Amino acid sequence: MFSLERGEKPMDDSSPQKEGSQAQAKFNYRLEQAAVFGYLFFACLPALIPEK
Repeated sequence: MFSLERGEKPMDDSSPQKEGSQAQAKFNYRLEQAAVFGYLFFACLPALIPEK
């Protein structure tokens, strides 16, 4: 993204950046999965706890 704005060729530094963005995307995906799971867990928590 930034290489295009500076006027450099995108092929110069895209190969190491692509691996980083792939790892970042995988991390963001896991983070999103954990966030959804945590939200569902805490949303169902009051129903799981028996009321006295």
